[in-house]
This record gives sequence, structure tokens and C-alpha cells, in this order.
Amino acid sequence: MNFNFTFNVHDSDHLNRIEQKIGTLITQGVKIMATMAELEQELTEINSSTNEIAADIDDLVAKLAAGGLSKEETESILSQVQALRGRLQGIAATHTV
Repeated sequence: MNFNFTFNVHDSDHLNRIEQKIGTLITQGVKIMATMAELEQELTEINSSTNEIAADIDDLVAKLAAGGLSKEETESILSQVQALRGRLQGIAATHTV
């Protein structure tokens, strides 16, 4: 079996353009993957922070549900709720689109 293959300058130019396009696509793909990794890290941090805040709120709700709180205990819980609100606002301010 004999194969005849001729290669001319036009083919070389075409292959160079294809190679450049492939290189560009690879570079863009790497950038997208890096961006995805950064996004996943941000989402992990947000998830962790909001889970911690939810646990803190659960603790405060349990204290309130138990009843019989003194004025100082009530003020302490109010202060903690305000601090949690501040943390949530900080998360929202840090992670905006």
C-alpha cells in the first residue's frame, strides 16, 4: 500500500493557525479552571461562615426558649444577635458580584 502525501506552504500556515487557536483555547481553559477553583473556595468559606452563624443562632434560640432569663442575659443575647447580624453583613459585603 502506497500513500502519497504532499505538504505545501498553505498547509503549514493552516496548521500554524490551528496550533495558535488550540494554544489560545488551552490558555482560556486554564484561566476558567483557576476561576472555578477560586469560586469554589469562596463558596466553601461562605458556607463555613454561614454554618457557624446558624449554629450560634440555634444556641441563642435555645436560651430564649428555655425562658427565665435575667435582664443581663437578655441584653447579652441581644448583643450576640447584633454581632451575628454584623457578621452576615460582612459576608455579604465581602462576597458581592
